[in-house]
Amino acid sequence: MSTSSLVISPDEMRAALVRLGALALADGVDLHLRITGGTVMMLEFKTRVTGTRDCDVLSAQPSEKLPEYARIIAVEKGWPEKWLNKNASKFERDAKAPDDAATHEVFRCPGLLVTRPSTVRLLAWKLARYADSVDQADALDLLRSILSSTPYSRESLALQLDAHLSEIEVKRAIENLEDLWEALP
Repeated sequence: MSTSSLVISPDEMRAALVRLGALALADGVDLHLRITGGTVMMLEFKTRVTGTRDCDVLSAQPSEKLPEYARIIAVEKGWPEKWLNKNASKFERDAKAPDDAATHEVFRCPGLLVTRPSTVRLLAWKLARYADSVDQADALDLLRSILSSTPYSRESLALQLDAHLSEIEVKRAIENLEDLWEALP
């Protein structure tokens, strides 16, 4: 099964993360994953009720055993090995500045802590990617979440995006923010 045809429901993802924690715990490891993407939208923002294709890991501490754990879970569930991947880590590497927001906990179980970047950083990455209608819906949900707690103007939010993206990505993200802003009620 390819990751493009895989759809992991919220309950399946939680179960996979609990299993990941159990594997880490069995090795005497406290695993910390920093994630982004559909798993965050699904587990924390609860906007991806149908599921996600994978779990995008930005960083893992410690990271040595993570590929082995992912393979074990993939075999157990009949999922592709890349269900847990570091494909999105380029966004973190390319950001101009560190994420200055406090760590946001997404999920915790014995042996595992899962956190995410700030909501503004997540929005910046979604706007830079904006690959399909799923990314667009996620970006709109993130924008609404941000605006519900902080009264940003379009211009001030555009300035915030800059620190979270590479020079190349900023222009695209700001153009997409302009379009998304128009979609707000």
